[in-house]
Amino acid sequence: MIRDLATVIWKEYREFARGAGKGRLGTLIFVGVFGVLFPLQEGLDWFTGPLPLVYFCLLPATMVMGWVADSFAGERERHTLETLLASRLPDGAILWGKVLALVLYSWAISILGLLSSALAVNIASWDGRVHFYPSYILLGTLSLSLLLAGLTTALGVLISLRAATVRQAAQRLSLGILVVGWMPFVVLSAFPGAREALARWLDEATREVGSPQGVFIRALPLGLLFLLLVDGTLLAMARARFHRSRLILEKGR
Repeated sequence: MIRDLATVIWKEYREFARGAGKGRLGTLIFVGVFGVLFPLQEGLDWFTGPLPLVYFCLLPATMVMGWVADSFAGERERHTLETLLASRLPDGAILWGKVLALVLYSWAISILGLLSSALAVNIASWDGRVHFYPSYILLGTLSLSLLLAGLTTALGVLISLRAATVRQAAQRLSLGILVVGWMPFVVLSAFPGAREALARWLDEATREVGSPQGVFIRALPLGLLFLLLVDGTLLAMARARFHRSRLILEKGR
């Protein structure tokens, strides 16, 4: 199974490398802007502020949306899906290989951004000491970026399995991400009690721990658990949807 997974992951990266001129350019621009330029503007404050979390958790997950949409809809559109499904590779290896390739690529961009920004700030603000992120920012960014990459990938693969074209999959994925992203705000707006309870919790937590950093540290496990449950649910739906015979016969819808 591990060898089959590696085969699919290698196949995905080879295809991405062959047609990823825009993808590579996007990655270079991302690293240059968010991994060098913006950190240099922040200076040493970069290591303790919230920007690494925002940049390296959210943006890499959105950068792979096009590749996610192409995962199965692109194979169907290029008429290579039948060949892939006719191979000796088991269903699980095909599905999880594609998922892992996407998640690992997005996570690698996050790690690259963290390291490049740390290097740039240390070089520009060298004072004889090496500065780095506090553990809560480093671990928070690594864990959140991984699970957010999983969220985008799981939702995108589920949509791509049902889409006839890459464009259709991309449109549906964009709408899905928009709905998921705005859902907490919609819930808080629709239920004033929930909004008031959240405000009370934040106020009490801030008074108790004395800093926004402490609130983040307390809220992080709950956020990670929520994302893990959502990722698991979407991946289970994708696995239930993935049936070799049905995918060969259907044209997407």
